[in-house]
Amino acid sequence: RIARNPKDALAYEALGDFYMESGNLSDAKACYRQVIKLLPLNREVKEKVRRLERLLVQKEKSRS
Repeated sequence: RIARNPKDALAYEALGDFYMESGNLSDAKACYRQVIKLLPLNREVKEKVRRLERLLVQKEKSRS
């Protein structure tokens, strides 16, 4: 879907959700950032990014 329409924000969000569920946090973050770039007023995705960033911080702390 993204290959056919690189401006498909819903496809990026769905892919980000898939990556989140799979534990691939860095790719999820990249997808969500793309959604924000395409739809800057999307509050739901902004909240997903905030949650994701908290998870990444926790993950880093657990490695230390």
